[in-house]
Amino acid sequence: MPRRLTDSVGGRVTGSPAAQKAIKWAVNQMKMAGLTNVHKEPWALFRGWTRGTATAEMVEPLQRKLYIDSLGWVGSTPADGVDAQVVAVNLV
Repeated sequence: MPRRLTDSVGGRVTGSPAAQKAIKWAVNQMKMAGLTNVHKEPWALFRGWTRGTATAEMVEPLQRKLYIDSLGWVGSTPADGVDAQVVAVNLV
């Protein structure tokens, strides 16, 4: 059972549709296990978050598209873009 939530629902960023699906899944699992008084506690989140698209390109000294990904709850880049220095990161 440890993988059922991740396999059937996937990533569950707070406030996302997948988070709501996970809540319904958990309530159903607890009821099926015979627990009583299973309920959701009300709470409010000022806004939700859903991953959008992320694109970038190097413009100097060569023009190249870059592989990037956005992080949850990080603000959007302005519509006209941003110029910045590239920072090498060793992920190994």
